[in-house]
Amino acid sequence: MPAILLQLMHAWRISVGMHWPYPPGEQPWYVTTKAAIAAISWPIWFPLAIMASLVVVICLSLTIICWRKMGKSWRIGIDRAEKLDLVSSGPYRFVRHPIYALRILLDVCALIAIPTLFMAVVSTVDILMLAIEARREEGYMEATDGSVYTDYKRRVGRFVPRMFVRQTPSV
Repeated sequence: MPAILLQLMHAWRISVGMHWPYPPGEQPWYVTTKAAIAAISWPIWFPLAIMASLVVVICLSLTIICWRKMGKSWRIGIDRAEKLDLVSSGPYRFVRHPIYALRILLDVCALIAIPTLFMAVVSTVDILMLAIEARREEGYMEATDGSVYTDYKRRVGRFVPRMFVRQTPSV
């Protein structure tokens, strides 16, 4: 949540022309995207803005589908005292962490839309934290579900479907 809030606040700050801590006209190239947007002609920029908006709506819709698919197994954090069912259908048959994958896609889109140093740092930290949390959750799932989760993990990619990941031959 902090990353999302920082990204939204940064986008708002740039959209209203606030360039703190730099006075107007003295910002380094990575502080503002107004010059980049002004350099791109309107017929090119407008479809890109529409596409970015569609990506956000699609990601939000898919996230809601993921939450609904998880049902009672959806939690924030790990409760070691609770045994949850392994959800491996719906979006979870393609990737083990579809909500995190969608969040990573939004991070990349935010960075493309607002290519600033601040956005790069926030997006990178968010992606790293999502990767760490995914590994932590996988460790918990392996401990509780054993070979069932290990088999699922072998068949299904973490953030990207296996069909897009180069397979290494097993020995």
